[in-house]
This record gives sequence, C-alpha cells and structure tokens, in this order.
Amino acid sequence: MRPLFVFVAVLLAGCSTYTSIVGPYRASLSPRDVRAITQIAQGIYPGHYNQMTLNAVGRDEVWVDALSHAATGSYGYVAVRRHGIWKRGAIQTSARYTPLAIRD
Repeated sequence: MRPLFVFVAVLLAGCSTYTSIVGPYRASLSPRDVRAITQIAQGIYPGHYNQMTLNAVGRDEVWVDALSHAATGSYGYVAVRRHGIWKRGAIQTSARYTPLAIRD
C-alpha cells in the first residue's frame, strides 16, 4: 500500500504548475488574484502549464510568462485589473514575455 501512496504523490506533484511571482508590486497580489490571473491562460490556450511567472509591474497590471506542458510552447500576456476583476490584455506569442529595460 505504501508504494502505491508514494507513486500517487509523485505523480500528482509532477502535474502541478510552478508559479513564481516577481516584480515591485508582488506583495499586493492576493492568492485570489493569482488564481484569477493564472486562469486567464486557460482561455488563451487550454491545457496544462509547467511554469508561469507573474511579474507584478503595477497594482493593477501583471505581465505573465507561461510555459506550456512538455515545453511545447511559451507565450506571454498582460493581465489588467478593472473594477476588481482581472481581464486579459495584450498577448505575445512570438517569444517569451519579458520586460524591456528603460533607458534614459
């Protein structure tokens, strides 16, 4: 029985999505905000994601970098909060979504 339990635990742990939250406004995101932002990805490309990076660039703006199952593709999108509800903004599919450095 114990080997079956260990197998199931390893299987379930391998199926989870690793989500990291970065950026200057990361502390302002609640667990509910994170769930809403990551659910937006399912509306773009339904399926499993291995990794998602949420870059909180503002209180109401998060840049998301999503890596799909088996690393078959990645894309980025912007999540914007309007009247307390997170909505999808721009989508970038050609490359991973990374912020650009601002030069003076």
